[in-house]
Amino acid sequence: METAALISVPYDLIGLMFSGIYLNLATAPAYFSWLRYISGFYYGTECISVLQWNLVDTINCVNAEGLPCIRTGAGVLTRFGFDERNFWRNCVCLVAMFCVAHIVAFAMVVKRSRGTPVY
Repeated sequence: METAALISVPYDLIGLMFSGIYLNLATAPAYFSWLRYISGFYYGTECISVLQWNLVDTINCVNAEGLPCIRTGAGVLTRFGFDERNFWRNCVCLVAMFCVAHIVAFAMVVKRSRGTPVY
């Protein structure tokens, strides 16, 4: 349990940082941008963003100095580094990550339970 806790903290921290919530993925350096693909948070965030902004055709902008004016939902997705063509890929990756995690967990339970009597 201690090893799992030690591994999960940096994995979750990196996953959250590169999910697109805290960092604009469109402006991330190329040598860090690959980290988004090991994060389940990235796939979920991109799917939710596509569902949120895909059908928005017009956005009324406030003419304020220094604020960007994005007129469409597709513009919002582009601004934050998301692509609506990746929706189904993200869904498949989330299912694959779910299956792999559960298979590994089951294998660890089987390994740990060998030699232990069950009453």
